[in-house]
Amino acid sequence: MKENNPRQTAKILWIAFVGAVLVYYLLAFIVKQSGKMPEIHISDSARLPVFLGALLVSLGILPILLNFRNLRDARVKEGLEDEYLRFSVLMFTTCETPALLGLALYLTLQQVSGLLILTGLSLVYLFISRPE
Repeated sequence: MKENNPRQTAKILWIAFVGAVLVYYLLAFIVKQSGKMPEIHISDSARLPVFLGALLVSLGILPILLNFRNLRDARVKEGLEDEYLRFSVLMFTTCETPALLGLALYLTLQQVSGLLILTGLSLVYLFISRPE
């Protein structure tokens, strides 16, 4: 029986997370094409601060992500392969956060630019955290 390789499993999960981020963008496109956008009334003066807050939270993820990557790589050097997968999953879920915020902004504020920027940021984070 073949033993599970944590690095191979992390690569498969990484592909799944990249796919999930792309599905969020596709979901927003489908909602837009259906013409059934939620009717949420938010003042124009509140749109920019909400977007900037989401962007700030998303940019704040980068130091956490880099710390997780360093911890993951250190665990491999120590021979703790099982923790490689654990840190990889933590990194991937952290990377997904900006895309979810972008989808929420799109559904509530109808901000396509927010969706594109935050989804793109999420994809950049996923490429930073790509398993070896």
